[in-house]
Amino acid sequence: MPTPSRNYRMHGLIWAQIRIPSLAHGLNQCTLAGVNKSCQTFSLSSLMEAELLVEQAFADRIYEFPRMQILTKMTFLRQKISRLETEQHMLYPRRAVKRGSENVKEHISSALQIPSLSMNRNLGSKKHGQSIPATVDAITARPVFLVVHLFSGRRRSTDIHACLDAFAGQMGFRVQILSLDTAVSAHFGNLQLGRSPWKHSATLYRARRVSATICGSPCETFSAARHHKPEGMPDSDTRKWPRPLRSSARFLGLPGLTFRELRQLAQGSEFFFQGLLAAVWTLQYGGVYLSEHPWKPEDEQKVSIWTSPWVQLLLQLPQVKLHRVCQWRWGAAVSKPTGILAIKCTKDKSPMQ
Repeated sequence: MPTPSRNYRMHGLIWAQIRIPSLAHGLNQCTLAGVNKSCQTFSLSSLMEAELLVEQAFADRIYEFPRMQILTKMTFLRQKISRLETEQHMLYPRRAVKRGSENVKEHISSALQIPSLSMNRNLGSKKHGQSIPATVDAITARPVFLVVHLFSGRRRSTDIHACLDAFAGQMGFRVQILSLDTAVSAHFGNLQLGRSPWKHSATLYRARRVSATICGSPCETFSAARHHKPEGMPDSDTRKWPRPLRSSARFLGLPGLTFRELRQLAQGSEFFFQGLLAAVWTLQYGGVYLSEHPWKPEDEQKVSIWTSPWVQLLLQLPQVKLHRVCQWRWGAAVSKPTGILAIKCTKDKSPMQ
């Protein structure tokens, strides 16, 4: 059984490999005796701090391991099976049968008349080959348009989902909206790269099944509110308020960030590039695209996705437009402007297009 001093020595090595890659590379080339000698220089407090950092890093990344992902899915499926077994033994009250109040003559006059095969032949011969459809669905079928909403959040009665449903009903077609967000489903709404929801979405785009894309990538790592420090807080105390993580010159991250901030930064950048990839798929495979994000700050040194080189490259295309929208004109309590990136949303097209 390893002694406590040996455990601290091992944790010190792990801490060095995580925090200082160059030191870890040098340690790999050293002899075992040299490593033991260098580890003895660690003080007890430094080793305990290293152990805490290792445990915290392991706890932060444990759910990225394949085994933990499989265990999470197994737990989810066991809960569904347990719920199904419980409902199988439950007796639900049946609704009472409602009897109609109409008489026989009214029932015959109001019943739906489905033409038989012989009637189709007779009517077809009278109308010179014009036959009646075999089913009512063939007459009443309406086109269905698939809309993918990335980072949708929870559905509300006044959001874009409800507006699209109402608009589709007025125009005589249907929309099927895929709300992809962890607020909707922790598994089916997980848009991280490599997860099945993002892979299935990419398959739909490449198969030209997506008619429209609505995107609102998270702005927590881009927010200008990070530059407004609470009053009375010293500059040295950065643990109690979210400090800026980016700038216009360092779009992908400022130097000197902590491990937790780097992880948050990487996730925000990944979601941003996923929204851009959906825009590129729209240009390549067809459809329309709308993306909402806060407008550019007045200080040009602060970060904004609208001034990034990737968005500026897209704006050189004629079918890509960037609009500035003042939210107070649409009922918002604040006057904060927002930006909307629109692709193939020209005014000369009909609403269905």
